[in-house]
Amino acid sequence: MDALKIALETLLIGALALPWLLLGIHLFFPEAKAQMLQRLPASSDSVQYAIVAVLAVALGYTVGAAVSRLAQDLFNDNDFGIPLPREDAIRASIFCDNNDQPWLFDAGASLPGDSSALRLSELCVQHRSPGRDDREAADYGIQQIFSVQESAILLLGEDKTSHIRHLHQQLMVLRGAAFDGAMAFVFCLFAWNARKQNWGRGRLLLPLVLFLYILCYALLWNHMEMREWSRLLHPFWHWVPDDPPFMEFAGLLLAAAGLCLAWTSIKAHPVTPHEPTANRLSTATVPATARPSYQSGLIISFLLTWMAYGGWYWTEILYDRMVINSFYAMHNKLLP
Repeated sequence: MDALKIALETLLIGALALPWLLLGIHLFFPEAKAQMLQRLPASSDSVQYAIVAVLAVALGYTVGAAVSRLAQDLFNDNDFGIPLPREDAIRASIFCDNNDQPWLFDAGASLPGDSSALRLSELCVQHRSPGRDDREAADYGIQQIFSVQESAILLLGEDKTSHIRHLHQQLMVLRGAAFDGAMAFVFCLFAWNARKQNWGRGRLLLPLVLFLYILCYALLWNHMEMREWSRLLHPFWHWVPDDPPFMEFAGLLLAAAGLCLAWTSIKAHPVTPHEPTANRLSTATVPATARPSYQSGLIISFLLTWMAYGGWYWTEILYDRMVINSFYAMHNKLLP
């Protein structure tokens, strides 16, 4: 039970990934869904139920751990060009901006070595500069200061940091929930796009644009910084091992899955130029009331994603402020 308590937030993230995993199985492997239902153990077979329970916990933990890492990469990644503040940008804003009111105390950390120590005031000036490279360098320096503060606080023990650890668990769950909601939204979007039979081959446009955007802009242009044709011949010369493009590769796989879904729908329901609309509607074998409503899924997943994102945003602010204040109190012997 103690192990389950430690991994509770990871299991919750894995459980929240269940809707889009089932939706993916329904869209891409419809025959596997029937086989899964047929292979469920009987209610009288307790041994098989125990095996299924263990496998479910193991699968939930694996999926939750993978989703939490991808969500952390996405929420702190500037390669996709998403006009939302990153985790480092939020933290730098708390250190430097603070609603135009300066800190009443030194919010930085005393790093070893006076000659190479990072000065928070200098980093904040660099953070406010218009250049993107300067801002990213300042955010990275502020992240180092915050990591020192966070590590010093967590070393105090669980009894003195229970509230901070609770906020950290909320951060993980809300970030993973927002990622799971975004995945469900993308799957519903691809399914809704594939169902538009009157669009013909235009159904390929949405996933193709997404694939090219991630490949050319997020991966090659931003992450790998291949802004010259000569660098395409040697793509791994400037490879940074500690910053792998896992989220970019996941986005490419997701866009490729959308392309496959749209192409399968085109082959299953081809549209001829001279075919009347009435004939196309009469060939539908499944009533409209029996089909899943992907538009409703789009709306619900969108709302849940933004609710989780808003909760993560504010929790990130509360967590950063508490770490900074707790570090100052500990550093100045204010803790009992």
